[in-house]
Amino acid sequence: MTAEALFQNLQHGINLFNLLMFYPAPGNEAVLAMIDSLLDEHRLAQSVADLQRFEQRLLELPEQPGPEVQAPDFAELPGGPLQSLLKRLARLNALYEGKNGQGSTQQLQAQLAAEPFADAHTLQLAVVNLHQLKAAV
Repeated sequence: MTAEALFQNLQHGINLFNLLMFYPAPGNEAVLAMIDSLLDEHRLAQSVADLQRFEQRLLELPEQPGPEVQAPDFAELPGGPLQSLLKRLARLNALYEGKNGQGSTQQLQAQLAAEPFADAHTLQLAVVNLHQLKAAV
């Protein structure tokens, strides 16, 4: 299976993964509704489990040649749950890009292994923080 095929098979995790894309976007009803859905503890747990399976399957794909793929660190955000979640998702996205032919992912793999997804409470705080940012726009 290819990295693209694995991405297309994401079910619950796609909303959580999309936070990367919607983080800098202005607040609108669709974005707020998506974020609201992630405030549900069960849905958030399903999303994380789906992304963990996605990550594991990506790790099983062969390494691609090229320069090391980089991920943003969201230094513009104050440290805390939202910054940690966005960094984790950005690294997962960079892993996907690397396994999809953009370059090497050795460093990313080490970073992902060292910083797994936070516990459910911390993830909920991150989603609440993002909701507050979007609602204020």
